[in-house]
Amino acid sequence: MGSDTGRLEAAIDALLSEIDGDHQPEWVSEEAKAAGKKPLWCRFCGAGDGSWPCAHRMALDELKEAQRG
Repeated sequence: MGSDTGRLEAAIDALLSEIDGDHQPEWVSEEAKAAGKKPLWCRFCGAGDGSWPCAHRMALDELKEAQRG
């Protein structure tokens, strides 16, 4: 059972790392980012999700929080 748990944890860690790298905020411009404006949307999901944080980022953050306990 322990090895199954270890494999599951490793798979979750790999998934979280992959999602974390892809789903980042995107601003209208560098000036908007520097001025502290809200991001326009996710650079990966863009208009398909239409928001920041995107659904993937929200799920990622929830999983990370669950890992921390």
